[in-house]
This record gives sequence, structure tokens and C-alpha cells, in this order.
Amino acid sequence: MISLVSRSTHKKVKLNKRVIGKKLDKIAQNVAKRGVFVISYDKSLEMYQILEAITKRVVLTYIPTKKLANVLCVRLNSKKLHQQTIRDGGMFRKPQELINKYVDAKNECMFYRHTMKTTKDAFKFEATRHRLIETVLRQKYALSNVQNLF
Repeated sequence: MISLVSRSTHKKVKLNKRVIGKKLDKIAQNVAKRGVFVISYDKSLEMYQILEAITKRVVLTYIPTKKLANVLCVRLNSKKLHQQTIRDGGMFRKPQELINKYVDAKNECMFYRHTMKTTKDAFKFEATRHRLIETVLRQKYALSNVQNLF
């Protein structure tokens, strides 16, 4: 059996604490400028929302799935957003409108499915089925728009 070297051959690098401290401080300032976003689950709505972690302000709400909320949160955290833009909230109006359209279409689909299950009228059933098909297409289009945000 071959004997291995028992001493470490890796040289320890001497670290300059002042330089590391300045780099860490610069990183912390950039994060504070940009803002940090986190996901929260609202039990009363049974939907997710994205909060700004420092101020606990709701930025986006009515997000139906955790996967979608996670995608949006990662994209928001990767961008270099200025604090003034976050305070104004202008950049979140259009995304919130798109999310609202998706949630509305989802609720309409649930309503139409319930109507189809409970109705006994053939004409009402066919009319509801056609509305459901149109709403499903609208929902898919809205979902593709929401997934391409930011």
C-alpha cells in the first residue's frame, strides 16, 4: 500500500481584512439600493404575493402558483433596480394588470366548469362550453404574458 503525504501542501493565503471589509460593504450598499424581494403566501386569498423585504410593502399580489411567484421573484432580485423606481411603483402597474387578467380568466374557467356540471339545459351547456374554450385560450395567452415579465 502506498503511503500518502500527511501534511497539507496547500499554502494558506493571507487575507487583507480591510480590503475584504470594503468589498463586503460595497456589496451590502448595492443590495440596499436595489432592494430585496421575497415570496409570501396569503392564506385569506389562497394566493402568493411578492414583498419588498426591507419595508414589507406588497409589490405584486394575486399570483396563483408558487412556481410563478418564484420565477418573478428571482427576476426581480437579479435586476439592478433603483430605489426611486421601487418607491414610485410605476414599474409594477403593468405586471399587476397582466396577473389580474390571468387570475380573472382562471376564475371564469372555474365558474364555467361548475355551470357545465350543474346545468340540465342543453343550450346553456353548449353556450357555456364555447365560453369555456374561449376563456381557456385567453388564460393561456395571459399566462404566457405573465411568464415573460421583467
